[in-house]
Amino acid sequence: MSVRTSNSDVQAIINTALSDTDIQFIIEQANRMVTDTLSGEGLSAARLKDIEMWLAAHLIATTKERQPLEEWVGEVRVTFAQQPKGFMNQTMYGQMVLNLDTTGNFQGNELKKSRFFTIKQTYDGGNEQ
Repeated sequence: MSVRTSNSDVQAIINTALSDTDIQFIIEQANRMVTDTLSGEGLSAARLKDIEMWLAAHLIATTKERQPLEEWVGEVRVTFAQQPKGFMNQTMYGQMVLNLDTTGNFQGNELKKSRFFTIKQTYDGGNEQ
């Protein structure tokens, strides 16, 4: 499937110094994520395009152009956002994806947790118990 959004669409919502090639690469990643997460969910093509655009901006803001949570000039200090709420909540762009995704699938990805169970096994001279 071809991408739904464009470099200029993404640049309209995030100010970035990335090259067109870098932006296109990130758009393609966003496209795969949107397609895998929302395919067959009944969202309109326009809604999928919006989600893809905001997701691409989110990926830019969390990777190549991380957004600082706070900045200081004197004694230079920069703190980057690390929110325990999940990956999509780290930027306003990701939060917009969650708002636009009326299926809740992207939110659902945020909430997945793993559980590990152990099974006690004893060994008694060749007779498993």
